Amino acid sequence: MISGHTQTEAHRMGLHGPYLLQFTTGAAPSAEINLTFWDGLSITDWIPTSGRGYVKGKASGASAAFADLVVVGWSNFIAEARAKSNGNYYSPAMRPGTYTMTMYKSELAVATSTVTTTARSTITANIQSQEANPTVVWQIGDFDGTPRGFLNSDMIETMQYVSVLIGSNHGT
Repeated sequence: MISGHTQTEAHRMGLHGPYLLQFTTGAAPSAEINLTFWDGLSITDWIPTSGRGYVKGKASGASAAFADLVVVGWSNFIAEARAKSNGNYYSPAMRPGTYTMTMYKSELAVATSTVTTTARSTITANIQSQEANPTVVWQIGDFDGTPRGFLNSDMIETMQYVSVLIGSNHGT
């Protein structure tokens, strides 16, 4: 699983998880998932919820067209976490440490800052887009790190570009 031939950052050693795979009848799975039983299992490298911290705040500066596509993420050499933002965000329980906090407009990083979490505490860290808004003469789509705006871009993650399901106007 970890060959390292496409390594883009230092390998994160230690426990990676927990992970959860849910099977449903087709209905949306419950967002309320309780994994607190892990706290009592004495697993090496596991930090219980009581030993973790949180980050909350406001992500601002993205245009109204992208208000629902703003995501705030935190990463360091040990861990990574993400929280969807509707302007206000609240992180998942995070290992204590210093993280690079990044604000994404869809998939494009538009701001970064540094935050430090400590056990049993919630810090407030607001972040604002630093994206330049130059005057454009002509453009296709939006500058957001995705192919949105191009023909059939809504199908790029679910179909091959030569799929007959896309139709005859798929172009090249």
